[in-house]
Amino acid sequence: MHKIRFKYKNTIHEAIAKTFTGKRHKWYLINLHDGLNFVVVPAEEHPDNSKFVWLQENIPGETIHPTEFIQAVGSGLEAAGLVS
Repeated sequence: MHKIRFKYKNTIHEAIAKTFTGKRHKWYLINLHDGLNFVVVPAEEHPDNSKFVWLQENIPGETIHPTEFIQAVGSGLEAAGLVS
């Protein structure tokens, strides 16, 4: 488990991230302090700046978050050194 921080809509958020390794890539279970949980995966790497594009896995019962929020979470994972 790792604590991450990310900025979304001018507010710093903290969450707990758990890393799991699948057949093709790692995926990340994110636990927010308000009790919401969701899974994000790196979809692809941008060739021009080595940044990842992040997607939320569609798991029944999970809250769907805005794309900008998921990208902010992904940036927090990268800043914490969890993405290789």
